[in-house]
Amino acid sequence: MKLSTLFLSGVAFGLMAVPAAATEAPPPAHNPPACQPAAGECVGSDQVPFIQNEQIQLSSSFAGYDLVADDIGSAAGASAASANLLTASAQNASGLIIETVQGAFGTTTAETTMDVGHAAGAVVNTAAATANGLTVTTDTTAQTLNATQVVHEGADVNAWSYTRSQNVYAAANAASAGGNVTTIHGANSGVDARIVQNSGANIRATAEADHCCVRTAATGTAIASANNITGASTGGGPAVVSTDQRSSGREVVALVDLYIGFTGDALANSSANGNATTYGGAFVPLEFNVTQENTSDVASTSSVTVGGDFTGAISASSYGVGNSAVGQNAGADARFVTDQYNGGRVTSYTAVSGSGGVGATGVSMAVGNMASGTVCTTCGPATLVASNTQMNNGAITAATTMGSGATGHVVGAATAVGNSATYTIRGH
Repeated sequence: MKLSTLFLSGVAFGLMAVPAAATEAPPPAHNPPACQPAAGECVGSDQVPFIQNEQIQLSSSFAGYDLVADDIGSAAGASAASANLLTASAQNASGLIIETVQGAFGTTTAETTMDVGHAAGAVVNTAAATANGLTVTTDTTAQTLNATQVVHEGADVNAWSYTRSQNVYAAANAASAGGNVTTIHGANSGVDARIVQNSGANIRATAEADHCCVRTAATGTAIASANNITGASTGGGPAVVSTDQRSSGREVVALVDLYIGFTGDALANSSANGNATTYGGAFVPLEFNVTQENTSDVASTSSVTVGGDFTGAISASSYGVGNSAVGQNAGADARFVTDQYNGGRVTSYTAVSGSGGVGATGVSMAVGNMASGTVCTTCGPATLVASNTQMNNGAITAATTMGSGATGHVVGAATAVGNSATYTIRGH
């Protein structure tokens, strides 16, 4: 007996529109049969489940969390806001076909603020905002995906994580802001995916903290992405992935600003991109086609300041990129085709200041266009075919500032690159 399961959930924080056509005749290009995935599952059927989804968010989405505490054991605060979310998964099914359109017209904001006096444990603060989110997972099920995600001009996405503390054991701040985000995975499943992402919004992720005393480590992380696609295929059939990403908002900003009076270690990481696509395969042929255009200004900043002393190490890194395409495959042939244009300014800035401890490190990197392809032949015969076109018309700036009194080693670096392409074949 063949057992098939199908799971689908769709959430739009505001207005979710699913037309009647979702359960009627689908587009003739696919010719799906009469199986009705809207019922939730198609068990024991030879027909292919078909999902048609449309989600439109016309108004704003806001999530906020606020904590004020004096003497506590530990604390964890989180806020998450989205305009449109779709999650679909299938296991041991005859296949899965998805047609989806998501549009965000209103702002999406997540804010988490924490004010803590004393904490015997860790204080963890997280804020995540995503306008359009899509996740598709298949196991032993052929996957066909046709997706369009649009964040319209004025539908800004903001994530803000702020912590103030007096005396805590450990502290962590994280903020992530994404315009269009897609994640796909096929385990023992063929994948045929065509994804279009357009963002006209401003994207901003900010992680800030003011600490008096952190006994072990204080960290801050900020990630801002106008368009982001990640995926993986492991066995089951070939993967053909074609993506078209365009970012035209005024800015994409990731900012980490940490101040600590006294601490053991301190770490800040920021990353910002206009368009990013990453896909990895294993034991299946992979065809990876990427088109990217960024005209947004991209800025990534990480700053760590220790006003008193630190006993361990402090470090900060910032990475900004207009367009990024990364493809990897192991044990099978791969074809990577990339076409990238960056017309926005890309800025990466890192600042580290403090005295004491074993050392301080600061690194910044800014890139207009980045393409990377890797094929590993250790697990089986494989070859790589690559075609790459890159044009950068934006100013690329990377800067690192180090300030230190008495400490151990001091390491700093700043790297700015207009266009970068790297291809690697790894054998025995």
